[in-house]
Amino acid sequence: MSDIQQTIVLLEAHESLLLPVLQGAQPAAEDMPLHASLAEVQQQALHVWLKSALNRPASAEELQHLPAQQAHRWRGWLAYFQGQYALACAQFIEGYQQLAQSPASVTTALLQGRFALGLGKAYTRSGDWQSARGWVLHAIDRARQCSSPLDIVKGYGALGELLLRGGYPRDALFCLGTARELLPAGAVERTRQWNYLASALMRLNTPRDQLAAESLLMSSYYLAIDGADYSSAVHALARLQFLELDRQQQRDLPELLQCPESLLTTDKPMTAQQGVPLGFLALGRAFAAWRRGDKASAVQHAAYASHCLRHTPAEQRWAQALSSYLQGQTRPPMDDLAGVDLHSPPPDSAVLDSHWLRPHLTDAGPAQFAPPVADPESLLHHRQVFFL
Repeated sequence: MSDIQQTIVLLEAHESLLLPVLQGAQPAAEDMPLHASLAEVQQQALHVWLKSALNRPASAEELQHLPAQQAHRWRGWLAYFQGQYALACAQFIEGYQQLAQSPASVTTALLQGRFALGLGKAYTRSGDWQSARGWVLHAIDRARQCSSPLDIVKGYGALGELLLRGGYPRDALFCLGTARELLPAGAVERTRQWNYLASALMRLNTPRDQLAAESLLMSSYYLAIDGADYSSAVHALARLQFLELDRQQQRDLPELLQCPESLLTTDKPMTAQQGVPLGFLALGRAFAAWRRGDKASAVQHAAYASHCLRHTPAEQRWAQALSSYLQGQTRPPMDDLAGVDLHSPPPDSAVLDSHWLRPHLTDAGPAQFAPPVADPESLLHHRQVFFL
């Protein structure tokens, strides 16, 4: 095979691998088929690139194969998904600052935007919401400059999450609606976007908005099941369970929908992406069981929620607070959650996004997530500071 033929084969393999990833797919890297005729070194390079693009766990050897900036990005997201937000921020800012020394190009701007988004997401989880907003807006600006639709979608999705946590559901709904409208045709992220939109509609708390949220969530649930996107399916179930609670009901939604047990629990090691929806669903079931007077089930569900949310420190404290109340124990403190070093984003001149500077957000750190009291109804209301 000539060099040109080998290059064409490599480009074709790139295309087959890139398309689902660029549409938002999150398959396991080992499940992505590599072209049989690729040379071993090319297969290895594609495999490492895939794992980095999908934020899968990496070995030290694999990290060495990447350019320095990409390695920082990979380490940053791995730390983020382990709940190590200080480490994630350190990796993201290091990669961003290294790129600032590179010649200006579309690739440089695109990578800067992705580091900025990482900082915005990490600051959102650490409770530093004013800093998070600045970096997310910077990420959107960079993505818009590079005409990267999926990066713009992710930016507006992150901004919507931040505003929803901050108590601005109408602003969040606009951002999340913008993300949905910008989603490329045929993108596999659609079920996730429906779940996010439903979260904002639920916060508006009117019968009409609740019906709209329910319709989106049921559609998301069944579409995700059909597409074997079980994480999105459980996210939809969790929101449906909390919608049931918002309506002052106490039914157990998974039982009502006759969900298979394999969808609700797992004995296998779980990533944060898998654990968060399972933890939220278990928490919703715990609150419903408590309302029904079934304390034993409530304790069981709350304990499982705490286990599932172990990679998200603030969310785990929420589950532990409920578990402690149900068992008559002292509530775990919030002040041992680690803070992060704050870095200011570069000033942007994008007039289009200046409106999003108006909502009042603060850099309060872990104090954002501290529930004022520990009775179940107050803890249920405290979900406002989480993306649920």
